[in-house]
Amino acid sequence: MKMRIFRPRLFLYLLVVAALVVSMALPGVRAAIRSFLRFYGDWMPWGPIILIGLYVTFTLFMLPGVWLTIASGSLYGIVSGYFVNLGAAILSISISFVIGRYLMRSRIEHLRTRKKRFSRVAKAVEERGILIVFLLRLSPVVPFAPSNYLFSLSRLSFIVYLAVSLAGLLPGNLFYVYVGDVTGSLYGGADSAEVAVWRIALLVIGALATVFVTTFVGIRIKHVLADSSRQPKQPS
Repeated sequence: MKMRIFRPRLFLYLLVVAALVVSMALPGVRAAIRSFLRFYGDWMPWGPIILIGLYVTFTLFMLPGVWLTIASGSLYGIVSGYFVNLGAAILSISISFVIGRYLMRSRIEHLRTRKKRFSRVAKAVEERGILIVFLLRLSPVVPFAPSNYLFSLSRLSFIVYLAVSLAGLLPGNLFYVYVGDVTGSLYGGADSAEVAVWRIALLVIGALATVFVTTFVGIRIKHVLADSSRQPKQPS
């Protein structure tokens, strides 16, 4: 039987870059972003706490938080922005783990049995654990927020699960934070035109590389899930 998995969001990265480039030609958009950056700066030093709180809230309610990752780069730069996002990711993963494993386990297990795609992923995680979690974190085949609850049902210990998740999230999160860093620098007027050109060029190269890696990892995940579906369950 032919395996079908979640449709990968392979072009999300390119769309983000395209939106960035197009918006640079719109004075109204540039002015709005500059106003937002000045407004947000007035909330310092509470800014990182607000951003982390929003990210965790979005994740718990399974809403996309990628724009908050980009915002962390715009507001704090690539280094500080990444660590703000790292703190948000750790909190989100940890709280979702507790909810999924201890507080709402029966409901999530029910959802897993109803959704065949979730069931296939869950079976693969049970059989190959660390490898599947790492690959799925590396590629946006399964959205971040739902996967937090799904992975909480695995047999992995919390420390191992957290470490593998953060390792898999590193490349993608760095890319999004860099998108935000470039956006904040350009809209904030910090860079010259020459610097802006090479930073955008680097951004496009990074986006293309990310799409390539995502495609490769997606193919690998498909093969792993197909192998898991063919293997008989081992007796306990």
